[in-house]
Amino acid sequence: MSQRITLPKVIFGTSGLGNLYVALEDKIKLEIVTACIQYSSGQKPVVFDCAGKYGAGLALETLGNCLKMLNIKPEDVLISNKLGWYRTTELQSGTEPTFESGVWRNLKYDAVQKISYKGILECYEQGNQLLNGYKAKLVSVHDPDEYVAGAQSQLEKDKRYSDIIEAYRALCELKSRDEVKAIGIGSKDWRMIQRIVNDVNLDWVMIANSMTVHSHPQELVTFMEELQQRGTIIINAAVFNGGFLIGEDYYNYRSIDVLDTTYRSEMNQGEVCIRGPAIFKGYYSDEAKTKEVIDQDGWLHTGDVGEWTSNGALRIIDRAKHIFKLSQGKYIAPERLEDVYIRSQWVAQIFIDGISSEASVVAIVIPDEQYVRKNFQTGTTETTFADLCKDAKLKQIILSDLIRLAEKSNLKIYETLSNIHLHPELFSHNNGFITVTFKVRRNNARKHFQSIIKSLYQTDPIITSKNSLK
Repeated sequence: MSQRITLPKVIFGTSGLGNLYVALEDKIKLEIVTACIQYSSGQKPVVFDCAGKYGAGLALETLGNCLKMLNIKPEDVLISNKLGWYRTTELQSGTEPTFESGVWRNLKYDAVQKISYKGILECYEQGNQLLNGYKAKLVSVHDPDEYVAGAQSQLEKDKRYSDIIEAYRALCELKSRDEVKAIGIGSKDWRMIQRIVNDVNLDWVMIANSMTVHSHPQELVTFMEELQQRGTIIINAAVFNGGFLIGEDYYNYRSIDVLDTTYRSEMNQGEVCIRGPAIFKGYYSDEAKTKEVIDQDGWLHTGDVGEWTSNGALRIIDRAKHIFKLSQGKYIAPERLEDVYIRSQWVAQIFIDGISSEASVVAIVIPDEQYVRKNFQTGTTETTFADLCKDAKLKQIILSDLIRLAEKSNLKIYETLSNIHLHPELFSHNNGFITVTFKVRRNNARKHFQSIIKSLYQTDPIITSKNSLK
């Protein structure tokens, strides 16, 4: 087979232009395309890899618009369009697309899969229209492995594979008419590539998520050597595994609802789950414990509750297993509240807890000794810090400041501290209250301060906040 194309060492992916995980502003997308052009070391053409599936054609549309705005000549770019997904109806605002729910953000259109002789040509024509004057010269059938895997029976699998071969027949006709330069394939399961190259003459293959720094099986290496001997170009996508190049926060990430709480994935909050070759396989010789954290689909449930920030970062806001319920049925996320109260200059550390039979939260507070000694007058400099922590006036001052922070942060009444206990010793590794990552060992703290926490509901907090009167 004669090879008609030469590809550079680096090809630019465009899934981010289709709002993969994050809906970037148009100006940022333009900056991305501009950087790709500028930092290609003068190579021409600059190669972009795209797909109708990327944001239901949004990536194609955005790429074409950006190239047009930059006055890039069509001959100076080489665009690959992985075909098989066709833009359809406009979505209602806030509605998820019917494909890959939770992956693409703020899409305007839905898309359907069309893998057949006629369907692949429709995808090709629509893709060129979306490219706004540019044309895809590298074409392929997108994710044929997933298409076949979606079959419900062996008979349907055979039919779907036949659809793929028919789609490639259409692409070969485009190539014979010089409408495209080269035909390839992109697949997450390399074995599907191995199967198709025996039935179709391919100019290039894209191995997605199979040949990575985490996983590189010998049989795949052998197959790649065979491709090289045939003269087939190999493009290795996701060398560092899915999600790496757009930030580790998206490393095969998804969020799920936290049961019995208000944390819901559709509200941009949920438990963080991750999956991939780099994720640990389980606890050694402890299948029961492994099943507690890794579900049947291979997702590791981290126990962290996360939310997306406006700039596309994943922020950890709580721990799912640390949430507890108060008597009125309200759920408390203690670590979120601690992030508010720790802003007090009087506080070095704080541990918030509660009892299910009570309607408010309380806290163990370790005051900032240096700040206390500088700002709290006792009349003597010889008072031990332990004795200072027993001072009712100091407790009143600190509790007042914590309530001020609660009001400033618009915390609910039940999230406002009703009482505190001042503890003189910092939580540390030595006393067993801090992990190696400097997080509070909540179970240890709860057990140690159990009687004190209970007593905080039985004694007056000395002061009354205006919130408590509401």
